[in-house]
Amino acid sequence: MLNGSGPASRDGVAASWQETLATNANDMFKSSDEPEVLLETLIQMLSAGGGKHQMATTVLHIGWREAMSNKQNSWINMGVVAALVFSVLFSAINQPFEKIVADDMWSAHRETMNKWLICLLYISTLFGLTAVVLTILLLIHMGAFVNDADDYLYFMTLNPHGLVDIAIIVCLLCGSIAIPLAAVVGNEEPIASICFFVSILTLAGTLFIFLRSLICNHRRRNQRLKTLLTHQETMKTILKQEFEKLNTGASSSLAEKVEGT
Repeated sequence: MLNGSGPASRDGVAASWQETLATNANDMFKSSDEPEVLLETLIQMLSAGGGKHQMATTVLHIGWREAMSNKQNSWINMGVVAALVFSVLFSAINQPFEKIVADDMWSAHRETMNKWLICLLYISTLFGLTAVVLTILLLIHMGAFVNDADDYLYFMTLNPHGLVDIAIIVCLLCGSIAIPLAAVVGNEEPIASICFFVSILTLAGTLFIFLRSLICNHRRRNQRLKTLLTHQETMKTILKQEFEKLNTGASSSLAEKVEGT
């Protein structure tokens, strides 16, 4: 047997995992205005499964401050990307592509492609603006209204943060599809065909990589959630223990102050 691979090592890992959960739970209870409500909320989220279970597990594993910081950084990055794409697309709809007249293999489809190009540019611009506005509002509201773990959990439950993801995906997807159409609308052969097919192949490859990553990570997360469900009672027990420790400590401090007076 390799060193560090026996039962003692596994027990040590489990103890370290539980210690991390206990530390983060204690920090959340200490910073909370209503620890009782926070305890009830976390237990309900752990029992709910799905996204709420994932959110509760995240704050217990890495702490609510780290989870909040990660979410803010994610929104900032998506907002910057959406703003850059929006600025480019806004220029494109203000200065539309000039449709050429050419007798080639695309002549029968160029008018239809031009109409689709205009629609896709407007849709992409709209969703790019939506992503920018949502990220700004979410960041401002989070900074203004989130002060403790209770506020963070309520804020994330109230605001479907997946809307930002959907908005920027639609923006990038429509903008990407518009590129090969623009190549045909504004160019003659052979430039039109070369740019069209290269763009289509590049878009298909990028989409495949994105979907592969999404599917694989989704499967892995579901597997991990099934594993974490077996630790659900352990996490609930740790939460209750830390809550009782906080109450006991607060009662002792109050008693000492009374005796001192």
